[in-house]
Amino acid sequence: CDFTYEAESNPSEISSEIYEERPVGEIIFALDFVGIDIELELVDTTAYLNVLDYLQIDGQNITWKKQYDLDDKRKNRMTVTLNCIQNGNVERTVNVVIDIFDVNDNDPYFIGGPYVLNISELWPPGIVIFDGVEADDNDIDTSSTELLYSYEAEGFGDFIFTAKEELMIAPAGLDYETRSFYNVTLFVKDDRDDSEARTGISYLFINVLDGDDQNPVFGSTHYSATVIEEVSGVTLDVNPPIYAYDPDFGLNETIIYSFANDVFTVETVSDGRLTLGQVKVKDNSALDADNGQTYYNLTPSQMTSWAVFIDPASIAKEACEKYDIVVQELGCIAKLK
Repeated sequence: CDFTYEAESNPSEISSEIYEERPVGEIIFALDFVGIDIELELVDTTAYLNVLDYLQIDGQNITWKKQYDLDDKRKNRMTVTLNCIQNGNVERTVNVVIDIFDVNDNDPYFIGGPYVLNISELWPPGIVIFDGVEADDNDIDTSSTELLYSYEAEGFGDFIFTAKEELMIAPAGLDYETRSFYNVTLFVKDDRDDSEARTGISYLFINVLDGDDQNPVFGSTHYSATVIEEVSGVTLDVNPPIYAYDPDFGLNETIIYSFANDVFTVETVSDGRLTLGQVKVKDNSALDADNGQTYYNLTPSQMTSWAVFIDPASIAKEACEKYDIVVQELGCIAKLK
């Protein structure tokens, strides 16, 4: 059972350094044993790994029986005992050591990606809305010592990425009515500058939620109506019909009309499509054209005329417009002002 390995006769230990995932059948050790009727066998001496699943004797060579994935098994050294048996007796024992090195064969990946953020347009500029992405690389022993991050996004000036990969709202702030969705492509690359560098990709989706930052808007800046004197409880034919809407379209809260006046009142009604305001003469109101008051100008300075909605935070937004109401004497015809 004499043998030679790399010009050394009968060494007690042989070793090799090799990369992971070498092809099946590739020779690791080429041995030159001399003897009649000799038999070679491998005895596993590696803890927590069945080395004989990966190594085999092929003639007088030790070869790969199965590809070895270092990133999966996480063991970078294999040890076995090579026995040379002759006539049923172990005539020689050789310690075999194989050190396995990683190759850069895995893309880095983002932990927890893709990411979704739901933020309010009312959040102040400069606030951090995302405390940074985190990535990892399954290659346990590459030349990479750092993962490099970058991103691509169209029209992403409303946000700022800090040096710590934190995302904050830019000084100009956000506006739901201008833009409500952002799609950011995130990249992570291991820091190798050669052709073996690998890149991982994920995505950051940002939904901007509408906030109560817009006043209700009336459909017209001026409304007029005519009413016959000495009536009460009637609904005025206002021209044009009183209509307002909430420009915070993401909230689209209910519009409520109101003003304070001793003679007239306004009610909020819906025709199934729009929320309208109906002006009525209060019950028991004394409209009398003969007393000299034939014209009512319901301006904001005289009384509050407004449309209001309440958001979940109970913040009211108001819009004021003017109503002209003409009291027409019985038997006379007056034009709408």
